Amino acid sequence: MRNITAVLFAVCLSTFATSVAMADVFTPFGSVTIVTDANSNLAWQITSNVSVPPAYGGLDLTLPVGFTLGDLTSLSMVVGGGPDEAGSIRFFVENATQEALAYPGGETNTDPNSGAIASTPDFVTSSGLYWNTTGPFGGSPGINFPFVNFAGLVSAAGSGTSLTDLGVVADSGYVGTEVFDVESINVNGVTYTPTAATPEPAGVGLILIVSVFVANFLKRQRRGSAER
Repeated sequence: MRNITAVLFAVCLSTFATSVAMADVFTPFGSVTIVTDANSNLAWQITSNVSVPPAYGGLDLTLPVGFTLGDLTSLSMVVGGGPDEAGSIRFFVENATQEALAYPGGETNTDPNSGAIASTPDFVTSSGLYWNTTGPFGGSPGINFPFVNFAGLVSAAGSGTSLTDLGVVADSGYVGTEVFDVESINVNGVTYTPTAATPEPAGVGLILIVSVFVANFLKRQRRGSAER
């Protein structure tokens, strides 16, 4: 009986662990919800509205210890404007004291897909996607030091510049409302998508079924022992 119980418990534990592991890797901050977008896919809906606190929204990925600017080889997302799209969604990379922002469409800062949900260019390999820096990043002591591509940023800042976080943000720098649906983000060939942070219904159902089976099995065992 102990062996059967142990096996059933292991099945429950394995199912639960697998389901919980399917949580988002990118952590939302500010005004972010998960919606079904115009392509009928799950998407992070990121909203910026200067009149509605917190007036920004975004997603953050904590990078592995030791990750550097030179380790970033590809960066893109599947994104489109939602209601009242207006245009300041951007990638960012940062460490404790420095930040660089990647603007689609140069410094015009427009929605990269003109409202349609589609893949952006690769922000690492493409030209015309400005990378602006804050702090000493890229050798600039102040804000708004533009590089016309990622290679220019790496050349100025140094490929060994440490990075702790990477993400996507829309902020209240634009007067009005911005809404963007982000289906997925690709970092160095790894694709991240929004998923439920709780066990899937099928997983929960299996856990309940196995739990009931174990309870009934133990109850029959105790009844048989008492009769003997």
